[in-house]
Amino acid sequence: MRRFYLYLLSLLGFSVGGSTSCAVMYGAPTPENEDMAMYGCPTVEYMVKGRVTDTNGTPIKGIVVSADYSSPSLSATTGEDGTFTSNTVRYIDTTGTLTFTDVDGEQNGGSFSPKSLNISSLSKEQIKDGDGEWFNGGYELTANVELEEKK
Repeated sequence: MRRFYLYLLSLLGFSVGGSTSCAVMYGAPTPENEDMAMYGCPTVEYMVKGRVTDTNGTPIKGIVVSADYSSPSLSATTGEDGTFTSNTVRYIDTTGTLTFTDVDGEQNGGSFSPKSLNISSLSKEQIKDGDGEWFNGGYELTANVELEEKK
């Protein structure tokens, strides 16, 4: 009968192992493994900031910054000084890529080739403490990028 109840509880999303089972099954996010943030598992907040310049160090306005496999979609656009700060997301696949795309062509000083960076290569800093339970804190990732003009 006990097995029946354990089976029933597992169908409802409960587990016997607590957050340990999330870590085993999904790789629950920690500073060392910041990947999965699923329902019923601990979560982490992410924000990406940085600066985009050309090869001469001149800031580039209007570059769209996006990440694949984030929830909600991570996005930002560079300002006059080439800096950007993304929205905050609760999930980002740290094995994915951050992409920088020139969407306005010659309008802001040239037409630039797109560039992608591995999210795992970005520097990170903890900016918000976790609560010791379901929230493992907030992290700021930094990406300073140099784009080359299209030829």
